[in-house]
Amino acid sequence: MTFFLSAQNLIILFVGLVDNVMLGSYSEAALSGAALANQIQFILQCVALAIGMGVALFASQYWGKQRALGQSDTGTAEMQAARDAGNIGILLAAATALVFFLAVTLVPGPCLRLFTTDESIIAEGLRYLSIIRFSYLFFALSNVFFAILRSVEVVHIGTVSSIVSLAVNVTLNYVLIFGHWGAPRMGIAGAAVATCIARFCEFGIALGYLWFRDKRVAFLHYRFHFNAQMLRDLAKATAPIMLSNGLWGVSMALHTGILGHLGREAIAASSISNSMFQMINVFVEGCASATAVIVANAVGGGQLRDIKKQVRTMQVLFVLLGVAGALILFAMAKPILLLYPQVDPRSLELAWQFTLVSCVTFIGTAYQVPCNCGIVRGGGDTRFVLYMDLVLCWLYVAPVGLLAAFVWKLPTVWVYFLLRSDQLLKCFVAFVKTNRYRWIHVLIRE
Repeated sequence: MTFFLSAQNLIILFVGLVDNVMLGSYSEAALSGAALANQIQFILQCVALAIGMGVALFASQYWGKQRALGQSDTGTAEMQAARDAGNIGILLAAATALVFFLAVTLVPGPCLRLFTTDESIIAEGLRYLSIIRFSYLFFALSNVFFAILRSVEVVHIGTVSSIVSLAVNVTLNYVLIFGHWGAPRMGIAGAAVATCIARFCEFGIALGYLWFRDKRVAFLHYRFHFNAQMLRDLAKATAPIMLSNGLWGVSMALHTGILGHLGREAIAASSISNSMFQMINVFVEGCASATAVIVANAVGGGQLRDIKKQVRTMQVLFVLLGVAGALILFAMAKPILLLYPQVDPRSLELAWQFTLVSCVTFIGTAYQVPCNCGIVRGGGDTRFVLYMDLVLCWLYVAPVGLLAAFVWKLPTVWVYFLLRSDQLLKCFVAFVKTNRYRWIHVLIRE
């Protein structure tokens, strides 16, 4: 499961890297404009993933209970409850996508000016945003569809959809950004069109699989049923995840805003460095997602004796993943920087410095994210990460980052380090929380 989820995330991030490299080859302003517009997409992604996580928690526990009972029929009460969770997730995802669509439609300029005052970058960002907003609904719904499938241990379809999305996106980027094969030279607008079409393809594949091939949950073959009790249960468990992920997305946007006000070079450097970082971070996200499903299945099925042994083994693997990922990131950074010939050398040097910082902090990320968002959340404790982020992200990182940038006037690379230092601090918190085992909560009803 971890392999498929990591592969899916890697392909998704590779699509982003292709956008990044191609736009960097087109112009630095286009690269920076897309990076800022994607900060809004990132906040949407955080909220949509939270909804998917909430759906997956409930559906996974019900699936674990069904397997423990030795049942396989899609008409059981457990599977109906899993479908009810999915139905509510779809409604929440659609409503969230609508809110973001309206925000970037009604006030796009103010949204981008939160991150920079450079009008040339804002102009490019507005072109990108005016098109990419039409992908928001497909993106949000796809997250819920894949969460439902993931909860019943069907993960290969997400990888297949990502491969198709990659092929579509790369091809259309080549054609539309630079105007090949007789197409108009659209620049940043071409990248937005390509991404929209690729996300629609992902949505179509997920929908098609649920309709024609799915035999476990049969999600689309039962009448839509709104379960008020499930809504209350799901809201109670999911609200902390949504708030936590939403605040995390806003904090990342704040980091971009801080760097954006330190100059154009910092924006471009951050975009390039983050693209490389995300290529290895996908394995962390894959581990967290797989761990959450495994732990939720065990909790739902009452297999509590095995959890402690599994959790100890997982923690060792997370640390090894962090060390390996840091070494890979260090090795691939210089060759990837050579792919940006149109970017200012000062931006590339700063991107290299940012990447060195990421090599250090990634070890912390690789341990604490699967522990906090995989083990703890998967076990049913959905509030802990919210409390941790409120303290470390908003009472520590945000004020220290602002002071470092605008009061202490530290070098940009040190500002970047302080903005990412919470990844190391969270390791200590994650170690204590994970090994106390007070995060085991059965969310489902008998």
